[in-house]
Amino acid sequence: MKTNIAKISKILGNETNLKVILCLENGKKSFNKIKKECKVCPPSLVYSLKILTKEKIAEKTIVSKRPKRAVYSLTRKGKKLLKIIKKLRL
Repeated sequence: MKTNIAKISKILGNETNLKVILCLENGKKSFNKIKKECKVCPPSLVYSLKILTKEKIAEKTIVSKRPKRAVYSLTRKGKKLLKIIKKLRL
C-alpha cells in the first residue's frame, strides 16, 4: 500500500481539519453548529469540509431540500482517524 504523504499532511497539518474531526466525534452536525463549536471562520470551515469529504473522512447528508440543509458526520475512515488523533493528544 502506497502512503501519500501530501494527503496526510493536508489533513493532519491543518488545525481546522483537526477541530472539525474532533467536533464530529459525537455525531451529525450542521455547518453552523460546527462553526460555533470549533470557533472558525466560514471560509476556513468550507475549505476543511471540502477536503474532509473529498478524502472520505467526513460525509455530507442533505436533510432538507427547501430550505437546503445538510449535516456532516464522520465516515468509518474518519472514526478510525479520530481514534488515532485522540491517542496522539498531548
